[in-house]
Amino acid sequence: MMEKEVISVDKCRMREMETEMVAEQSEPKLSKSFTTLLLKESYLQDVSYVKQKVVCHPDCLEILTALWNDIISNVFVDLDKLHTATHTADAKHRETVQLRNGIELVATFAKISQCIESHGDWINAWDCYQDAVVFLYPHQDQELQVYRNYVNGLFKSLAISYAKQIVNINCYIHLQVAHSNCRLLIQYNPYHAFFPSKQVKLLLLWDELGIPHKQLKQIFVHSLTIIGFQVDSAAMTITLPNEA
Repeated sequence: MMEKEVISVDKCRMREMETEMVAEQSEPKLSKSFTTLLLKESYLQDVSYVKQKVVCHPDCLEILTALWNDIISNVFVDLDKLHTATHTADAKHRETVQLRNGIELVATFAKISQCIESHGDWINAWDCYQDAVVFLYPHQDQELQVYRNYVNGLFKSLAISYAKQIVNINCYIHLQVAHSNCRLLIQYNPYHAFFPSKQVKLLLLWDELGIPHKQLKQIFVHSLTIIGFQVDSAAMTITLPNEA
């Protein structure tokens, strides 16, 4: 009974922190990013404690115990490891979690021997990953589902021979997003305007190399017209413009 009460208090406090942070933000589109950083900061104060709470929770998902460290820290998670864990019974490694009063919780996990090669492999691994992230970062559910639908659409619209390329593209996107906390704009002085931090770094590199560029083309909205197609990064769609 005491353990259940502690977990309930933890979840209530997380919801309170989310509400407080969202209320402080004047721009609704930034609220989820700040909520993620707030929870991440809270979790990183004691990763071992949070991991202990997770693996001992009655609703804990059946994934590699070692991967909870990456999910708690909201960093890149190797989907190949998730795929392998759900498709092999060859348990070779052990993971130990220290509990109170000298008690240890020991779990075994699979030897890494399989890579994601197909549409079905990716869907299974991603669903496992999404459920784990939402367990700790519930506000990311809709964003992850939209991305899932986007990649799922790529698999369905392209030939089977392109499956590995789609998996590699997903890995690159996932890696880039996971390694960046910054979602804010910074100033690029030559244009007297604000742009995403990585875009500013690119412009500064072009300046250093003497590569010309124009402010008119430095656009960073969700929906852009590219070679005649309307590309919406928020809705994950590519369509023809109405005037086409």
